[in-house]
Amino acid sequence: KEEGFKEKPLEERSPSPPPVYNEAGTRLNTRKQRFEDEVEAKRVEIMEELLKHTIFRLPVLHTVRIGLIKKTLEKRIFIPYDKYPDYNFPGVIIGPR
Repeated sequence: KEEGFKEKPLEERSPSPPPVYNEAGTRLNTRKQRFEDEVEAKRVEIMEELLKHTIFRLPVLHTVRIGLIKKTLEKRIFIPYDKYPDYNFPGVIIGPR
């Protein structure tokens, strides 16, 4: 049996929840999106269970998942714009594309 998102025949489908739309009028709770959310929730559950049994620690300044909430750790640095007004600080910090 192949895994993943598949279209089921209409008579085998469970009733869909009422549609939810964003400000632009795009539907947010399509069948595919609900499936992807379910898969992501299962992945997070499995990862949390695995992390309970390991000494692995997430590195600093990386994106981490806390439940289904994605949070980016950040570090703030002082940029002396008034002392060096003509220096390209963002270009030096971020670098070329």
